[in-house]
Amino acid sequence: MSTSNTFRRCSSCQSEMETFLPELDPAHREIYDDFCTKSRSNDIPNSEVERAQLQSLIERNSSDLQRYDDAIARLQDQRNQLDKIVQYQKSLISPIRKLSPDVLGEIFELVTTDQFINLEIYGSKARGIGRVFGLTWICSWWRKLILSRPTPWSRIQLRLDDLNAINTSQFINMMEEVLLRSGTTPLCLKLTRDDESYFSEFQLSVLDTLAGNTMYRCKDLEIRLNSFSQLDKLLSLLASGTHFELMKLSIVIWDTYRLETKPSRFLEHLSLNFPRLQTLKTPFLRLTDPIDLANLTILQIHVKIFGGYMRGLLERCPLLQGLWVSSFRSQNDTPPSLASVCHTHLTSLTVDYRDKQFPDGVWDYVQLPNLTFLSVYSNVPDAFFETRNSFNELKTMLKYSRCMLQNVDFLFVPDTAVSLFFQDVPVSPECRVEVDEIPYQVPFHSS
Repeated sequence: MSTSNTFRRCSSCQSEMETFLPELDPAHREIYDDFCTKSRSNDIPNSEVERAQLQSLIERNSSDLQRYDDAIARLQDQRNQLDKIVQYQKSLISPIRKLSPDVLGEIFELVTTDQFINLEIYGSKARGIGRVFGLTWICSWWRKLILSRPTPWSRIQLRLDDLNAINTSQFINMMEEVLLRSGTTPLCLKLTRDDESYFSEFQLSVLDTLAGNTMYRCKDLEIRLNSFSQLDKLLSLLASGTHFELMKLSIVIWDTYRLETKPSRFLEHLSLNFPRLQTLKTPFLRLTDPIDLANLTILQIHVKIFGGYMRGLLERCPLLQGLWVSSFRSQNDTPPSLASVCHTHLTSLTVDYRDKQFPDGVWDYVQLPNLTFLSVYSNVPDAFFETRNSFNELKTMLKYSRCMLQNVDFLFVPDTAVSLFFQDVPVSPECRVEVDEIPYQVPFHSS
């Protein structure tokens, strides 16, 4: 029993490739059927001669199997190499190769625009994660192009947790390299810290590196901390000078929702530093805080407003389009002035009844004639909507404003309060309404 084979050369690399006949020798099938029958009938060799002959066949066939396996392995290696050659050949004629560096650079920026470069300490070592790194691994041409464009390097998230921060210089060097690649491009910077301890030397060195020109380049700054005790050091980076680039400031403090009173210090020492600020997300706001709100279009106050009423807030934000408010806390019981505010820019309002601290008169003398989107969230007992009139005052303000709502969302608001709302407040016939994230059919007897 033998198998003939020939050799031919690869058209690409001209190496010899062993080629076996395309069809199996018919004798193989006969031999297989013979031994299959003997195995099923237990027809074993009885004599020493028969055993020796069978052992010889086993050794010869095993040798043939090894030869086949070796040939298959060689062919697989050759196939893999040829596949790589074909991929490179296809790459050389792919349409993306014809793009100019400017167009390809714009594509790279689109690919990286929705993801931050995440710099952190992981397992006592510095680690950077982001799509921009993957793009530098494709080829030297792409790497050179990516390294020459600052925008893909301008969205940075720094995780300041250092449970095992041993080699701090490694992290600082990595951060400085990314900042260097970003050039003078305005930055989107996110600072996060989950632990409650004091800032370590490692964390302070990171903040010191960020101070100065780096912070002045921020156009979007997000700060996420676990407690207010950590905030002063971070805000001290912003306290001096004018930050012309900053357009969005977000401050998230995880323990704010457990506080019964206002923090001792907050935005009060940020004096008119952000002339272009358009979006502000903050847990607290005093109406007397010296931060400039004149150019705001989006304002989210997730916990409390101190010392005032809605019209006082709207007067400070003449261009505001979207507003999220939670509870109010008035500093005194002095009746507000009777000056009315008609705010024509505000189109979206979210009211989050996080606690019962909504004093009477919050919505008095306010008109929002162009309001189209309303969300009301409740985290208080149902009795709040029956015994307090702040929700009724909200309805009165909306009716007085003569706005035509087109989108309304209620979450955890009592059914009775929802029903009474649509009896008192006019909505568009095409208004989309959801109650507890379920579509709600409005009975259109309201006007």
